[in-house]
Amino acid sequence: MITSFRNINRWLLLGIIVLARQSVNGQEPSGDRTDLWNLSVRNQDMFLHAFGPVLKAAGGAGRLYVHSRCVGASKDVLLFPRITVKAQANGKTGVAAVRDVLSDKDVIVAERRPGLIGIRIGDVSNDLLRTRIHVIKLKPMERYNYQDAIAAIIGTTEVQAKMRELHMERSPRVIDYPISSPDAKLPHLSASMTDLTMDEALDQVAQVFRGLLIYEVCEGQNSRRLFSVHMHEM
Repeated sequence: MITSFRNINRWLLLGIIVLARQSVNGQEPSGDRTDLWNLSVRNQDMFLHAFGPVLKAAGGAGRLYVHSRCVGASKDVLLFPRITVKAQANGKTGVAAVRDVLSDKDVIVAERRPGLIGIRIGDVSNDLLRTRIHVIKLKPMERYNYQDAIAAIIGTTEVQAKMRELHMERSPRVIDYPISSPDAKLPHLSASMTDLTMDEALDQVAQVFRGLLIYEVCEGQNSRRLFSVHMHEM
């Protein structure tokens, strides 16, 4: 496998996650963007470190939906929350194991389809996710790289039109990530996907690349809504 790094273009901008009840030692986090980002990275790393082995044992593919609130001076920062992951009980596997370690009244865990576990935190709207797409034609690099595939899904005519209708914007965050060159031996998507929803297309990305694909939304300023879609390999 040939792997390289490159800067993500404007369609590969990532967000970070927040829960409505988020606080830091009982106080609201600092409004400084750098402080908020650093806190997000720490919280996310802690969650993935604790939850990753559980999801991997359950099959390695999952979808995490989070209803969040926008923070920062401009209400345009998505802050990953502190999510408690309990010790796994002996004998539990699959959905039961995931439900056990994330037990909370605001968390719903269910199998979306065979081999894919869905985790919902808060009241996450499906209005954008329900967007039906006629066809998604993927270029070679988009077939072999999940962030490129996500960008292609969001970049479809149907999703872009729905974003404008709903006054939704993708929360910006430029990052570097590994790129895999096309190789039939590597996990990859088909060259096209037809007549499916945005949510169903993202399911395929999560299952093919065996990771936790995160979708979150929050209410920003001036009636706009921000959302983020990104994935972490398990």
